[in-house]
Order: sequence, then C-alpha cells, then structure tokens
Amino acid sequence: MTDTDVAIKFENVSFAYERENVVDNASFTVVDRDFVGIIGPNGGGKSTLVKLMLGVLKPQKGKIEVLGHAPHRACSRIGYMPQHSNLDPEFPVTAIDVVLMGRLGITSSVGPYGSKDRNAAMKALEEVGLADHFNRPLKSLSGGQRQRVLIARALAGEPQLLILDEPTANLDPAVQDELYDQLRELNKKITVVIVSHDVGFISLYFKTAICVSRQVHTHSTHDLTSQQVTDMYGREVRLIHRDHSDTGACCD
Repeated sequence: MTDTDVAIKFENVSFAYERENVVDNASFTVVDRDFVGIIGPNGGGKSTLVKLMLGVLKPQKGKIEVLGHAPHRACSRIGYMPQHSNLDPEFPVTAIDVVLMGRLGITSSVGPYGSKDRNAAMKALEEVGLADHFNRPLKSLSGGQRQRVLIARALAGEPQLLILDEPTANLDPAVQDELYDQLRELNKKITVVIVSHDVGFISLYFKTAICVSRQVHTHSTHDLTSQQVTDMYGREVRLIHRDHSDTGACCD
C-alpha cells in the first residue's frame, strides 16, 4: 500500500478532555475509497475521533494524516455533514440554496455564486438523486430528502473524503436503504466515513468498521463478530453479515 492509497492515518494518537482520556493510543489506516462505519457506545469517543480527523481537535500525542496532510491542511478536500444541523426547515430557502452553502470558502471570488459554484451544486444534487427538486423550498421536502440535501451540501465542495455523522438518524428503514445505496455509488469515487448507531446491520453497508470505546480497533466487517460488538456495548448485539462484491479492509 502506497501513501496515495491512504485516506486517513492515525499513529499512536491520544486525546483527553482535562484528565479524562477519550482516545487512547489509537493507530489505524483507512484506505482510499473505503466505506467505513464508526461505531461505539455513547460517550465512547466517536465524535472526538471525527473532530480529530477534521482538525477541529489536535491530539495531545501522536500523529494524524488526512489525504497526505495534517487535518487542518486537508479540510478543503473533506466534505462533512454534522449530526445536528442548525438549519431551520421553515427558513425560506430552496434545496439549491442549501447546497450552495457547501461552496463557501471553496472559490476565491467575492460576491454572488458563480457558474462554477452552481454547476458543482447541481452535480451534487444529481449525485443524491434530487436534481429535479433543486428549486423546491426546503420545508416542502421529506425528512429523507432533507438529509440528502445536506449530504449534497457536503459534496458541493467536490471532496475526496466524505464524513457523515448519523446521516440516517430518524429515517425509516426503506429510506435508510435508499440513502445507503446512493452512498455506495458515491463510494466508487471517494472515501466515505459514517458515524452510525445502526450496529446490527453494519456489515450490510460498510466494508470496514472502526470500533471506538476509548480504545480504537478496526476490522473488516467480514471479520467483525457479534461477540466483539457485544463486549464493546456491554449488551447483546447480533450482527447480520453480507458478502461485498468489492471488499476493502484496514487493520490495526
């Protein structure tokens, strides 16, 4: 594996809030075009791990590289969708207005969005299956469609790495499946990392699982066992496995 095959690399990374260690000596590699699920109990360090990837937090120990650079230098090539959006669905904006927000800071021009920005925003809406809805008010869209608009906003900057925090939260199973199918298509071109609580079905969607509970371990989802997840969560969890036609894996 060459450096160009690596999307994310943690080497002996530790981070603590005051005296409480949240990430302890984590070392793992995410390869290019992997489809990764970050799983773990509440308070186990999932959000901290994502903030370290984004460069929002700096480790007290160890080294992080994202797309070959320190995280803060790679941020323009990362698309990010937070778990909680502060966007009020009643605010009078259209789908394209929201997606164009993902172009902020991408272009150097000052003033209105240019044709390049609008083309990138429309392409992002096409990638999530909402190009025909570009001019619809946000409040008229369903919950699943709004989630896809927010993913399109993360894609509008034409990233090489997409990080999504709970993109299927509060969606019914059929809508979740549709969304994951679209993300799998996107994964053919870019690396996708998703924080997920959908533990029982994680191997249906992901190639690699990053298990976070203070300690951080990575597994191919082919090799992840129900007992490993049960031990991490402290309660019984049954995994449903499915073979992937194109399996990517990364190791501790």
